[in-house]
Amino acid sequence: MQIHHRFRNRPTSHWSLVWLLLAGFALRIYRLGDKNVWWDEGLASWAARQSAAAMVHWTATDVHPPLYFWLLHLWRPLSGDTEFGLRLLSVFFGLLTIAATYLLGKQINGRATGLLAALFITLSRFDIGWSQEMRMYALAALLGALALWAAGRVWEHGRFPDWLLYVAFMTAGLYTLYLFVLVLVTANLVWLGLFLPRQQNRWRAFWQWSAAQTAVLLLYAPWLAYALGRIPTWSQANFVAPWSFLKIYWTVLTVGVPLDVDRYAAFTAPLLLLFVRQDSIQAIEQFFLHFVELLFADLAALQQALKFQQLQADVAVVEYLVVHLLGDLLKDEQESLGRQHDRRGQDVKECAHARSPLFRRALG
Repeated sequence: MQIHHRFRNRPTSHWSLVWLLLAGFALRIYRLGDKNVWWDEGLASWAARQSAAAMVHWTATDVHPPLYFWLLHLWRPLSGDTEFGLRLLSVFFGLLTIAATYLLGKQINGRATGLLAALFITLSRFDIGWSQEMRMYALAALLGALALWAAGRVWEHGRFPDWLLYVAFMTAGLYTLYLFVLVLVTANLVWLGLFLPRQQNRWRAFWQWSAAQTAVLLLYAPWLAYALGRIPTWSQANFVAPWSFLKIYWTVLTVGVPLDVDRYAAFTAPLLLLFVRQDSIQAIEQFFLHFVELLFADLAALQQALKFQQLQADVAVVEYLVVHLLGDLLKDEQESLGRQHDRRGQDVKECAHARSPLFRRALG
């Protein structure tokens, strides 16, 4: 089955991706070495000093497979033992994830979709956070995007190199994070529900796809055989209701930071409309129009609190993205401003309206 491409080649899209990569690098490199190493990062730093065999034994008794620790072990002689240097590996994984997300979106629905998806991952608090930690999550996100992109190439072209890429990325993901099995399950469900019914020779397609899944499992089997008897287990006595589970994950994954779920769930739930409305592009536009009002209102309050001079609208947007959307990177500064935000009152909206022409256009 051919995956639809709606847009022709546009040189501007390449430059757009370059700018997104530059912005993503700046957001991920900002204050990279400022935070102290926390417990899990300390374990990763310790593991990187061990031999490959010692890392295999240790990770088998831990809760994550060894691939990330192997890569960090190889990276450490180049970066040194500083927080900045060891975390820089995850920054590169995050940058590659932006490019991989663009490829995946472009493959599914054209260049515009690819750029929009790349924009979202560029500004994603979770991906920025993962890209600033000595942990395997940035690598897992990268491999997840690449595995699904390779799966799409298999479904579209079915060439032997595409099969090899799919098996390689999927296997590498399983060696990075146990929860990566959900990516494998997702790819198989999409193939089973959308692609297999449309194949002329279903049996041939079935055996080809099954062979690829078997190859992934065989390559992963040595690790499972070694680790299954050593992986620690925990039990959870408190039952979590399915709706509470979904509400927590939907809200926290949307905003990217821990917060009061009951308070903010009502604000993040409307984003579901982007996935159920047929005119999703129009829904996205409407959402961002309403979002702009909040964006510049909060920006104006922040400028007033810090006694900033008047800024042009384009500079204000960049400032907002760095200070507010990526607020967890500036947590200390935001906490110090909290008391001043409480006193801003009604003059916040008036200040934003006066300073930003874009704000006035958004309000119509």
